[in-house]
Amino acid sequence: MRILIDGDATPDIEKIAFLCDKYDIKMIVYCDMNHFFDYESVIMCDQWNDSVDYAILKDVKKGDLVITQDYGEAGMLLTKGAIVVHPSGFIIDSNNIDSLLMTRYINGKMRKHQLVKGPKKRTQDTRKRFLKTIEGIISNEI
Repeated sequence: MRILIDGDATPDIEKIAFLCDKYDIKMIVYCDMNHFFDYESVIMCDQWNDSVDYAILKDVKKGDLVITQDYGEAGMLLTKGAIVVHPSGFIIDSNNIDSLLMTRYINGKMRKHQLVKGPKKRTQDTRKRFLKTIEGIISNEI
């Protein structure tokens, strides 16, 4: 297992790096030129739209853990046998991907008409749940 991180949208990367060291797992951070990360494995991508997503999709292997908040990318990653975790701490799988994609579509339509706001601010409970989920998957407890 490797952990592939969408660095453009994932918080707590330093804590994920600690877990990777603890369990001796390779971590690869993908980001565009607007971000900088000083980790062992960083893949720099072009600045065009979705370049990070495409790089992750190209590199992912069955059994890799991918952290992303992009439901469209998550759906494609699931077809490649990846384990996908959202930065809020829930696992995206075949049981919930359809409803997540539909919710994304509806919310996009509503945002276009200014009927709904963006996501809520990240809380300490969200951070704890996220890191607990990551460690649970790494340690085979989940």
